[in-house]
Amino acid sequence: MHRARIGPQVSEPFVTSVVNSVWARPGPDGTITDSPEIYNLTWVSKGQMITGFNRQVTSRDLATVRADYGSQATGVLTSPYVNATIPPWRDGGIASSPDGEGPAFNYGVPFHAPFTRTVHYSTEGRLRWQDEIMEGPGVAYIVSAPTVYQPGQHDAQRWNRGVFGPSFSPRNPPYRDRDLIWPLVGLYGDGAGRFGRSYTADARTTLTRDGVEIPGSEAEGVVQFSVPAGEGTYRLQIEADRGAPGTLSTCTSVAWTFRSAYTTTRTALPLSVIRFSLKLNALNTARATGRYAVPVTVTPLPGSTATAPTTLTVEVSYDDGGSWQPAPLQRAGDQTIETLQHPNRDGFVSLRATSIDANGTKVEQTIIRAYRISTELGD
Repeated sequence: MHRARIGPQVSEPFVTSVVNSVWARPGPDGTITDSPEIYNLTWVSKGQMITGFNRQVTSRDLATVRADYGSQATGVLTSPYVNATIPPWRDGGIASSPDGEGPAFNYGVPFHAPFTRTVHYSTEGRLRWQDEIMEGPGVAYIVSAPTVYQPGQHDAQRWNRGVFGPSFSPRNPPYRDRDLIWPLVGLYGDGAGRFGRSYTADARTTLTRDGVEIPGSEAEGVVQFSVPAGEGTYRLQIEADRGAPGTLSTCTSVAWTFRSAYTTTRTALPLSVIRFSLKLNALNTARATGRYAVPVTVTPLPGSTATAPTTLTVEVSYDDGGSWQPAPLQRAGDQTIETLQHPNRDGFVSLRATSIDANGTKVEQTIIRAYRISTELGD
């Protein structure tokens, strides 16, 4: 592609041009699949079309991330995507900014997880980067929060590690707008707190008000509910099942009980999610036998009236939910830790938890096959 200016140089405030590129190191077979190193380079010119573009990039100009990707479904290809938003930004993620400047999309280089690679990001122009991965044919879709990297910054990230459970999208969190409730929740966020979905799961969403079920309707691929204006007690429940090639979080259920009334503007629902962030290997497996510490975090939806929990209980099952036993909890600094006693056999661990905050808002979560345990793993 060749570009040339015709006529004098002028500045047009509504024009933004972008140079966008992805660079990869080929493997032994000459292809870039499973490339160990990636460069995501984006530059933006505001007010005019870029002409005479030339850049020499050094390591001092870039941010570098050592990304360690786990796997939920071995034998499938994982496709990463990354995009950069130029400032000024609009709240809610990668949407266009107020002056009409939208995101610059980079298409990622696929790999077979588990996998580790070095990823470089350009930093000129205070770009806000957001990474996504899609494992297999929609088995797992995980999205990071937008990040502004600094020149010379070095970071390490662990992706696609469990426990995979309910999560809120940084772009479209669940909300009420006047008499409409939009329960936009992902059931497969990772243990680091990233938002996650699964396109192979069979999901069901129900909503009741004061014990009476409210019919839902689908709009833009999401179930929405038209509700009465008066205040009431709501119970929102989302359940999902997924099978092969996925092997974890095969049956997930989350239910919230909360009060809500008519709103004049878009208002975040008073919801929280419970996250388990234990140490798992790249195949999301922990050691069988012995005691195992599992950090537990209750995260209120940002911008909502949900608060920190006043009551938290956790239960564990080693027979896919056939029987449950209480898991002891203890505080360690600002963390809550549950201590589990893994059996001496290969299998899976299922988790069930309930949290209630000071407002009486309740969340109940059940995750069958939350993670795998193996006798082949040492200490």
